[in-house]
Amino acid sequence: MSFKIHPLSSFPDATQICAAWSFGEWGQSNPGKNLSDAVERYKKTARDMDDNLPASWLAILDNIVIGMASLKISDHPDLLNLSPWLASVYVHTDYRGTGVAKALCLHVKKEAQKRGFDKLYLFTHTAESMYSKLGWQKIRELKTHNPAQQNPDILMVADLIAPR
Repeated sequence: MSFKIHPLSSFPDATQICAAWSFGEWGQSNPGKNLSDAVERYKKTARDMDDNLPASWLAILDNIVIGMASLKISDHPDLLNLSPWLASVYVHTDYRGTGVAKALCLHVKKEAQKRGFDKLYLFTHTAESMYSKLGWQKIRELKTHNPAQQNPDILMVADLIAPR
């Protein structure tokens, strides 16, 4: 499968897809937010792509969006002191297990490095194993903000400084 990774700004019509995936997957963790809020957030991200955060990238296969990932200043309400974050990693169910998530995560890591960051954070409750294989280290468990979620969130960090 030969997909390419592009900035969201190159495919601004994909903001609706990104918003729908994001809200569908994580909306319950953000009380008071709705799908329209997510659409506006991705529209702003698509316009402000240069070196501003948040920034989002898409995995595109034959002009079809099959996945997304973002680089954000913050992504957890209890950890505003940590920055930046790999966030909103989502792959359409038809393309899971094909390396799309890995490629998106590695792309965001490189983008964070290019922007001068020395660490990159994330939290997950479903993909700790995948992120560990990509170089993230578990820091600790976190209280979840999703009332429907059984497992705790796992805070992870990747060191972006190349060993000498």
